[in-house]
Amino acid sequence: MCVLFVTRSGWMEAVPMSSVTVFVNIPFCIRRRRGESSHIRPAGKETRNAYLEALEREIDHAGELLEGKTVQSIYVGGGAATVLSPDKLARLLLRFKRAYQMAEYLELTIAAAPETLVSPCLSGLNMCNFNRISVEALCASDKMLDYLGTSYRLADLEDGLTMLGMFNYRNVNADVMYGIPGQTKAALRNSLVTCLALPALSHITLRRFELSEQEGVSAEESRDQYRYSLEYLKGKGFCQYAAGHFAKKGYESRHFYYTSQGMDHIGFGVGAKSYVDGYGITNTTDLAKYLKWAGQYEEITENVLYLDEKARQKRFAALRLQLAEGFSEEEFAARFGEGAGAAMGPSLQLLLKQSFISCLDGRYVPTEEGLFQIDEIQKVIFAN
Repeated sequence: MCVLFVTRSGWMEAVPMSSVTVFVNIPFCIRRRRGESSHIRPAGKETRNAYLEALEREIDHAGELLEGKTVQSIYVGGGAATVLSPDKLARLLLRFKRAYQMAEYLELTIAAAPETLVSPCLSGLNMCNFNRISVEALCASDKMLDYLGTSYRLADLEDGLTMLGMFNYRNVNADVMYGIPGQTKAALRNSLVTCLALPALSHITLRRFELSEQEGVSAEESRDQYRYSLEYLKGKGFCQYAAGHFAKKGYESRHFYYTSQGMDHIGFGVGAKSYVDGYGITNTTDLAKYLKWAGQYEEITENVLYLDEKARQKRFAALRLQLAEGFSEEEFAARFGEGAGAAMGPSLQLLLKQSFISCLDGRYVPTEEGLFQIDEIQKVIFAN
């Protein structure tokens, strides 16, 4: 049995109901920047190799989770996955392809640090069949990159984007950051212009600086920057299909879209999270423990939680309201046997009152403000 996934921009595909998305966490970077998760860290060659061996053991022993399921997308990220050598990445992907059923049109994404996008790396990624590259662009200002403490400078970003063009990549995302102290609209625009100079750029993810409010950037300033970016990107042919996600027609992130639609997903690696057959599963965040016990499910699992009907309803609504298309009463009822209004009335009414969502002909969709404040939507849903 198949289900048809259709986005507002018109991209559509019928996929088996038994499909999953896969996330492979690579918790390494060249240098940890300001505001970045403490779980992302630089690591030497010995640690990186040990981690890859641990990942392979976990993949080999994940048969029960993936049995009978078709993998629609694999996202290799977390930190900067391109700190790993292409031959190591190829070995990892071969493990998946030999053991599990892959979709005919598998989306295969890797998160890249700009300074790693040189000829040997890109040649290797081509050989691995990565068909989508996600570049950490953040901002086009050496002063702000210094403030953030990144491992690269503007020249590295420009060179990396140029190399992607030379290697004919046609599906490229750039992560651009707003809410950085001292960042003006003009500076933000310059970051967008720098990324859009790459003709193959088809997707932009806007990310708010994690420490913006703590470091003096008000919510109103961040909101103004987000709205400015929204209008600018709209004028360049990009559609906001989800909170912080902008794409040219047909280039939405399938990984993000499928997961937000409620497709089961399986995470591999330290701290990875999965949702399979109604169970939420979290791997240990202890790297040493993961390296020792990967492949032994009981030892590396930090938490297993079965979601009851109410919890699954909340999860469905929270995920679907990340998407500009939202969800309908009919879609909710088809999955849960009752309408969203009956099951989640108080939450939806509060979100309507706060103008975070609107409802027309039985379809709940996030407003522009709701997409900016997606965290507030999710707080309301899970609090009621």
